[in-house]
Amino acid sequence: MNGLSRILILFVGSVCLAKSVAIAKFSSKYPYNLLTPAFNVVTEDDLAYDNYRREIGPYDPKASLSQLYWQCFPVDDVGAGFDAWVGPDGMGPTNAIYTMCSLKISARANHELQLFTDRRAHQIGFCLDFTNEWKRLTKHQKIVCLDGEGGAYYDKDRQLGRHKLWTWDKFKTKKGCYSFFAGECHTSGCSQGKGPCRTNGKAKG
Repeated sequence: MNGLSRILILFVGSVCLAKSVAIAKFSSKYPYNLLTPAFNVVTEDDLAYDNYRREIGPYDPKASLSQLYWQCFPVDDVGAGFDAWVGPDGMGPTNAIYTMCSLKISARANHELQLFTDRRAHQIGFCLDFTNEWKRLTKHQKIVCLDGEGGAYYDKDRQLGRHKLWTWDKFKTKKGCYSFFAGECHTSGCSQGKGPCRTNGKAKG
């Protein structure tokens, strides 16, 4: 084995070790809200941000939870779209009629369906913007990660059968992030108690 080969082996070993240390750091500091590998998409700042917003405990699929949990899936195993209808907007005047919509994201993992539904109905422009961003951020990507709350089993839909039901909060790829609530993709600095994870100029906790 020549010197160059030894250097390459040491370099690859160092990279693998660094990734293992990073994963271990995630697991020890934020043990609950990452249910799959992060695939270098979900960051420590993302996990810290959710823990800053809510107290997050172990995930239990037998109960409906309000905590936030991240999961990452192959892009080919996830579909995003919406249902549309004509009717009033519950957030607007009752005598006005709009084209309304409700988003749905479906993911399959280990032969199990997981459905991420919307918090409320929207006027059609919101859903069109979402699907455009979904296409843009997932194009040429292998992994998409979803952050959602709930995750209880639901078996009252005869068409879909038994599945896990979530409420989506945001999705993210290596190209970027899109969130239901404005500004919630901006998590930079949270793992250090900085940026959005500060209270009155001081880090929370």
